[in-house]
Amino acid sequence: MAVDIGIRVGNSLGVIGSPELLQQFHRIIIEKLEEGKAGSSYPIIVAALKEDFVTSKDARQAVTELDKVRKELMRLTKEDLLPRTTYQAVGGKDIADVLIEYLSFAAENQKHAAFEQCERRSAAASVGTTIVTFENRPRADKTH
Repeated sequence: MAVDIGIRVGNSLGVIGSPELLQQFHRIIIEKLEEGKAGSSYPIIVAALKEDFVTSKDARQAVTELDKVRKELMRLTKEDLLPRTTYQAVGGKDIADVLIEYLSFAAENQKHAAFEQCERRSAAASVGTTIVTFENRPRADKTH
């Protein structure tokens, strides 16, 4: 079975794609958007992609940084980037959009987020279904 990387928040897991895909996304942020100075403009998300973890405290800032990253990537020319499809998660969603979705959920529910390996479970998963969809995620228990 093929192995992908996903982002886990509580019981929810969003499949991003191959480990190489996430590494390329990390590298392009540092090389093109931060001019080789890792963490100079996007310290939370650069650290998160390196360390495979975002604390609930940093999740909101990570979302803000990813929104800026997405906008900056759109401004770069094709010569500056690998083909645009390089930045698409499994299923064709933009990597930044998947990360924003899950990190927003983490921030709203005061949960940590972690990147982890996951197996593609079926042919459907290999074309982009999220293992646990956003709509079906368990919501934070308000009694605790």
